[in-house]
Amino acid sequence: MGTIARARNITGPYESNPNNPLISNANTTEYFQTVGHCDLFPDGKGNDWAMCLATRGGPEWEIYPMGRESILTPVRWDSGEWPVFSQAHGLMSGWRLPAHSRDVNGIGPFIGDCDLVDFEPHSSIPSHFLHWRWPQDGAFTVSPENHPYSLRIVPSRANLTGSVFSDDFALTGKTGISFIGRRQTHTLFTFGVDMKFDPEAPDQEAGITAFLTQLNHISLGIAQSNHSVQHGKGSGLEFRFQIETAGTINSTIPSSTVVTAVPWCGGDTIHLQMHTINETHYGFSAWPTDRPNEKIIIGHASAEVVSGGSGPFVGTLLGAYATCNGAGSTNSTTCPGGGNAYFSRWRYSGAAQQIAQVEFVPSF
Repeated sequence: MGTIARARNITGPYESNPNNPLISNANTTEYFQTVGHCDLFPDGKGNDWAMCLATRGGPEWEIYPMGRESILTPVRWDSGEWPVFSQAHGLMSGWRLPAHSRDVNGIGPFIGDCDLVDFEPHSSIPSHFLHWRWPQDGAFTVSPENHPYSLRIVPSRANLTGSVFSDDFALTGKTGISFIGRRQTHTLFTFGVDMKFDPEAPDQEAGITAFLTQLNHISLGIAQSNHSVQHGKGSGLEFRFQIETAGTINSTIPSSTVVTAVPWCGGDTIHLQMHTINETHYGFSAWPTDRPNEKIIIGHASAEVVSGGSGPFVGTLLGAYATCNGAGSTNSTTCPGGGNAYFSRWRYSGAAQQIAQVEFVPSF
């Protein structure tokens, strides 16, 4: 909620607004919940506004993969009176907004923009891409000489989960995880990358993930198959579809890893994709980039996995990773040689925003 008090002097005494809270969706059926942490500000035309935080979770507050987001609500503040806020809804009415314009100061894309990133030579990592903790030097290289138009990710000893109880400092993730992502900014979206990856050992793994924290994430990775190493069968690669829920107390969704064989040749460049089946579930699929008709569905998972848990408000990152799953010396923070992954044609597109329990606004 948001509340207010006033005084003639900054040191008080303060008088509380008899109509507090100014704004709250608690104990309502509103789709937007946890409304609060508001800032009041005037615009250039004499109107007052409030910028608040809120969660698109509904009164159930179980599935909200984008965490807490910013909302804008108009405020009426007459002279000598208390401010009066508008109720927070997905579609607001109030003071007239300025004409739409992209000619504003700042860096990075607008929140609703898509990603069309090809990692061209002499380009840099987009400013809105994020890491989980600070990565090790050299972990990410744009358009290396041997793989132009790609992002090379050198694997980290820690994987996406790591271990908060590990005696090996590198495996806790505090020395950096070779993961890079962008925020999920749409209720319905599609995210995908092309990946060139030739693992030399079963510990080497790379793929894509919907990542909230090390203890709450969903990932689709490719690794060398232990079975193929032993028996010399198949492509020698396997999909690893992992759901991690250790950060959610009493989760009804158990942590799990499902392994299936990669049916294509080891040298293929593979497109890895996740998309929202609906507002509550992600789907994961893959296909050779030159043979999209061979697409296979790997699995699906509830967005509850990346809602709340060990990161109740931070929101989900969608991205790519590489790891050697702890291989190497416990005295080292780096992996043995090999296992580099190359990601290209990074694509994210939003399809719609949910603004009420049964109302969606298409994205354009």
